[in-house]
Amino acid sequence: MRGKTLRQGNANGSILVDTEIFLEDMCQLVKEGRKVVIPVSGSSMTPFLISERDCISLRKPLPKDLKKGKIALFRRTSGQFVLHRICSVKNGEYYFAGDAQYETEGPIRRDQIEAVEDKVMRKGKWITGFSPEALFFRYIWIRIIFARKYVVKAYRGIKKL
Repeated sequence: MRGKTLRQGNANGSILVDTEIFLEDMCQLVKEGRKVVIPVSGSSMTPFLISERDCISLRKPLPKDLKKGKIALFRRTSGQFVLHRICSVKNGEYYFAGDAQYETEGPIRRDQIEAVEDKVMRKGKWITGFSPEALFFRYIWIRIIFARKYVVKAYRGIKKL
């Protein structure tokens, strides 16, 4: 670790974490073959993963891991880290989307993919890819990406009844 990840915050003793440096350090550990657990930040993986509630355990990706439905951490050409789900693989290039998104992002090259999900902590409980909710998001939700907004709208309407 470079020691720059944590910096002293304000007068009340809080600590400021530089997210990019933190994730670079976590990716280095993954490259060394270690598993790391990071908190989920942002809303793009909602409703499966919720920011500041859920965590994800990441590991070094094997070629067999990089398939449709799997959650992976990749780095955009701008340097920004993104945790999204693989939507498709075409000609060795990857296309991603968050569970809350209606459009895909890509192509992403294999060398931009830093880590892949091992398991997730959802609502305080560790779950693997074989849990009912993980299977739903991996095999069904990912296949209705362009219809998601209508499904969510219908769901909200039913909840109001």
